[in-house]
Amino acid sequence: MQRTSIFFLLSILFLACNKEEAPIDPENKQKTCKVTTAESNFNNGYILGSAKVFYDQNNNIAKVESNQDTSFMSFSVVYASDKIVLKTKYQGDWTYVLDDKKRVVKASLYTRLVPSGTQNFEFTYNSSGSLSRAVVNDSYSGPIAYTFNYLDGNLSNVTGVNSYYNTEISISYKYDLTKKATELNSHLDPLFEIGLHQVLPGFFGKTSENRLMEVNKLSTNMTYKFGDRELKTYEYASNADGNITDVNINTIRSGFSAGVAEYINSRSKQNYTFGYQCD
Repeated sequence: MQRTSIFFLLSILFLACNKEEAPIDPENKQKTCKVTTAESNFNNGYILGSAKVFYDQNNNIAKVESNQDTSFMSFSVVYASDKIVLKTKYQGDWTYVLDDKKRVVKASLYTRLVPSGTQNFEFTYNSSGSLSRAVVNDSYSGPIAYTFNYLDGNLSNVTGVNSYYNTEISISYKYDLTKKATELNSHLDPLFEIGLHQVLPGFFGKTSENRLMEVNKLSTNMTYKFGDRELKTYEYASNADGNITDVNINTIRSGFSAGVAEYINSRSKQNYTFGYQCD
């Protein structure tokens, strides 16, 4: 879970970089607000953490200071016309290469967390401006090629193949079609599930229109017909201004094999709480 929570803060930070609006609930945009604090609580206090967010004179994120990097990652940001670089405290520099439309076409990072190593991403966009393909290559599992499918303005399904392990990956998504999408954090972006744990909202072309409510990720070894499933459900709470103040992520991990009923390996709950400054 530490690998999951350490990246959670990243995408709330980049709303100011490429969006005109601050990270508030899209149902209520009467105030301009920005996230200034975040807290993490895994499994009722098993892992706790907090962070403060600092902005520059242009209202872009300048840095994040965390009380422990196993909850939120400390880093500063360097902006350029063709790339964004996160200078992290313990994980080296993370680089995002942009095309002439300010979309990420390549990303490279290193993490010491398990599994550790270098991750490289390449992205392709379709004629409508949405992601159509991604190739993820790392130092521990080989390349995975993903294909993206859309329905009703949302990313509905992602399929991938890891030829090194002869594994097929299928990720399906469910949304609340009455609510607009929130890009408050990486966990609420469908791209998180392909291993891009540091999504930069506004820099990946046209994105899903509605709020993410469920993710069902299935990995199957095609030779021996065994695998695992990760099912996530999401709960949201907002304050009187419409800002999302709490997000609960409930996760069930299960396994299966040929001739054996699917069995639950673990259950977990992650809560995130956000503080705002509003103008």
